Amino acid sequence: MIIKFTKGDLTARSKIICTRTDGSFTGASRHPGIELHDIIHYAVETILEFKQGFYGILDQGFQIEDFELPRHIRPAALIPSNLPIESIQSELLVNQLTMEVLQNPIEDFMEVFKKALEVNKLPFPDRLNESTLSKIRNLIDVIKNQWADIEEGKSMELIF
Repeated sequence: MIIKFTKGDLTARSKIICTRTDGSFTGASRHPGIELHDIIHYAVETILEFKQGFYGILDQGFQIEDFELPRHIRPAALIPSNLPIESIQSELLVNQLTMEVLQNPIEDFMEVFKKALEVNKLPFPDRLNESTLSKIRNLIDVIKNQWADIEEGKSMELIF
């Protein structure tokens, strides 16, 4: 899947378009700052080789807007209790990494994440360790810097 981010300006929001492996696509306008969340999803799901996280679910045919619908009218597969384990693990990890990027490094990052998983009765991802976490953080930094350097109206593409 090709994920294309186009940077907005003061009059237009940024956009994301995901062209699936079958040639179909989904896209949406993004609220300012949401691009970071989407970039972190990419880093997490790429490094951990998740196939059923946000981008994997989009590649299966769901629309970005499906995730933004109120829970009572979302497709049944996207109701939190029906989501694949990888999807929820990914979201928890992305949220924690987003907080870290926007604020400060989180002490005992893995322990904090393990507790979040325990609260949600989820297993710890097999591929997540200090080495892969470091790779995720590095990839976030690389893509975040690329995004920062892009001019308004220009695009960057990522391959998932």
